[in-house]
Amino acid sequence: MKISAFASLAFLALAHAAPINKTTPLKNVYAIPLTRDPQFKPSTRAQMAKMRKRYPGTRILHSTTGEVPIVDVMPDLEYYGSVSVGTPAQVFKLNFDTGSSDIWFPSTTCKATACRKHTRFNPERSSTFENDGRPWTITYGDGSGASGVLGVDLVDVGGISVRQTIGLATAESSSFGSSPSDGLFGLGFASIESVSGVSTFLDNAIANEALALPVVSVFLPSQRLFNGLGGQYLFGGIDSTKYTGDLTYVPVTKKGYWQVAIEDVGYNGQSLGVASQGIIDTGTTLIIVGDEAAASIHSNIGGAFNHPSHGWLVPCSLRDSSDHISFTMANTAFKVAVADLAYDDVGDGSGRRQAPIEIRHWERSYLSKNRPEATPGRRQTKLRKNPTRTITTLLRNLLQLRGTLQPSVMSDYEQNFECATPPGLTFPLQCSALRTNGHVVIKGRPCKIVDMSTSQTSEHGHAEVHLVATDVFTGNKLENFFGPADNVDVPNISRREFQLVNIDDDFLNLMAADGCPKDDVKLPHGELGDKIKAGFDEERELLITITAAMGEEAATSFKEAPKGC
Repeated sequence: MKISAFASLAFLALAHAAPINKTTPLKNVYAIPLTRDPQFKPSTRAQMAKMRKRYPGTRILHSTTGEVPIVDVMPDLEYYGSVSVGTPAQVFKLNFDTGSSDIWFPSTTCKATACRKHTRFNPERSSTFENDGRPWTITYGDGSGASGVLGVDLVDVGGISVRQTIGLATAESSSFGSSPSDGLFGLGFASIESVSGVSTFLDNAIANEALALPVVSVFLPSQRLFNGLGGQYLFGGIDSTKYTGDLTYVPVTKKGYWQVAIEDVGYNGQSLGVASQGIIDTGTTLIIVGDEAAASIHSNIGGAFNHPSHGWLVPCSLRDSSDHISFTMANTAFKVAVADLAYDDVGDGSGRRQAPIEIRHWERSYLSKNRPEATPGRRQTKLRKNPTRTITTLLRNLLQLRGTLQPSVMSDYEQNFECATPPGLTFPLQCSALRTNGHVVIKGRPCKIVDMSTSQTSEHGHAEVHLVATDVFTGNKLENFFGPADNVDVPNISRREFQLVNIDDDFLNLMAADGCPKDDVKLPHGELGDKIKAGFDEERELLITITAAMGEEAATSFKEAPKGC
């Protein structure tokens, strides 16, 4: 089983070197502040889809400082900060991601809609830019990706300037268009760079002695406790005002991702007997646990139950709870408030919310509560216990991801999400059994019967059935004649409701009740499509009905989702 500690890191220090204590001076340190973004529209189901795809079966065992203020895309779903590139500087909003290693953003040569929605880098306007020439492609676990060419230029992070290889996207997935970030700033190891031989920003900064200490510390404040304000990435140092207690060193168990050993998970100090490997990932909102661990945690919460469609649900009143869940690493327990579990309204008026800790995963509150910091040289992650300004979001958004997590040997796991398999395209039926408002195949098209009549018009006096029908998808009128005893093809027609998550380049991003994502259905033309888009732009929660028949599918109707607590 794997626990993915995607956390709204309260204080994560990713470090490459020797132990650091609270007396370490903050000189030659650069910080990137984080700022809350009030414009973002949160969606639990969207995060579940992203989570499932980001780790679709990954096997894991898995002399200065710079401060980068970061924006909290509410509620604690994503954080980004400003990075300057080139001479003169071109400024980008980048998502700092410990789960990847590339630094990339769109180029002015990218004409995709997603690129045009963001700041694009113009190499011709930078006197320090050099063209690397090598092609570059990156694909993320959530199914998104980008491609282009590599270049080299000065990258400035909170005052630390390093000559760095960067990816200039000439094409990128439409899903990036909905993100406030222009691109990504990878903080993982060089072993997971998309192009072999490229050094990471951290490796280059350390080699050039640009950092006072070979560390990056992270403070990601939650909406619940700090309104998402005051967050930062601190390169080259640790801000002791952001935590209390001593740093805890947690060895990295496998280079690539920041992977650590989770020795135990507890509830109010009582062990739940869960031990696993975990990945500290600032670029992912959710956290994954196995079915048994999720059941153990929820068994301690009064009123929690596993809904067949929504997954684990908890009472809205849980927001006032003083209980906590703990994660033990390097013999130190780090606490997360159970109040953060009452995260997303179910939407059925039941007074319940989806639990951030589902049978499948949790959100990013762990690191928000217990600040991490990375030490690349020593391959250690340092965690601060009980930070002063921390956030408990790890369990807070542990949203449910429908599907089955199959534990295997040690920390390896396979995550299998099985979506419904469509039945056969058609089945035979005697014409005399057809009825008005039923369905039939006419001229190779799935149709709904609007009128049928029997006549004695053939020269031999045989009866004929005249069928008049409309195409299920186009609405076009079709008709044909059959004998009453003839076998005709009847289309298998299915209709499923999906929650609308996003609209990207005229495609609907959808999520089924069982957690299965769907993003291959186009926004319909005409009045129906206009109404769906208007409802989405008004930030209404919409349920879209997708009709499927004979290998085709389309959005055929919609309604507003019921409101929850």
